[in-house]
Amino acid sequence: MTDRPDMKNQAPQTEPSRETDGPRGEGKASGRQRRGGLIRRSRVIVLVLLAFGLGVVLDHFFLHPDSTTAACETAVMLAVGSTLGDFSLYDAEDNSFAFSTLCAGRAALIVCEDKDAGRQNQDFKQRFGVLQDTLGDQVVLLPVADVSNFNYWPAKRFVKRALRAAGKRDGITVYADWSGEGRAALRPRPKLSNLVLVDQNHKVLWASSGQLTKPQEDELLELVKSVAR
Repeated sequence: MTDRPDMKNQAPQTEPSRETDGPRGEGKASGRQRRGGLIRRSRVIVLVLLAFGLGVVLDHFFLHPDSTTAACETAVMLAVGSTLGDFSLYDAEDNSFAFSTLCAGRAALIVCEDKDAGRQNQDFKQRFGVLQDTLGDQVVLLPVADVSNFNYWPAKRFVKRALRAAGKRDGITVYADWSGEGRAALRPRPKLSNLVLVDQNHKVLWASSGQLTKPQEDELLELVKSVAR
């Protein structure tokens, strides 16, 4: 038989010294605190950059739109003679209005544009403004911004700020379509100036997308005059 090692004579095994690490668990806790601090600082930096970036983008989106010379196509959204359904719009203070309430038995010219079409049809808009002064409130102007893709914090905050600034600059109320109901009803084409004229019963008299030609401007203005009589 072989001799078994004398277990009693063997020196006990010891763990490495922890004297430099302080009390047990203190090193791990400090590491977690440092990592937690870094994560919190990173989150703050990301939120600041996100807010700043959205502010710059949305300022350009609403206040400094690009122009385009896309040709106008009539009756590309709604069929002339069809009836425009009701939908909800919001002002810059988050007050909700039904389209039918905003019209209140009047004809309406709806201008639905995004950032790429803000400067389209500028001549027509100026001509319509002059005509509207002679018609009183018989034809209401409804500028609609499709902002349903920005219906979350903090983007919504910047959108409302831009809407207020645009309304103050032009002396009008720009209505926000937060839910997408207006987009579903109007079916506007992106990157184009979309114009819809409806009579007092919401019957579509004109629907177009893109840059109006001079004859088309004249035709639409004549329709505005006729519906105001």
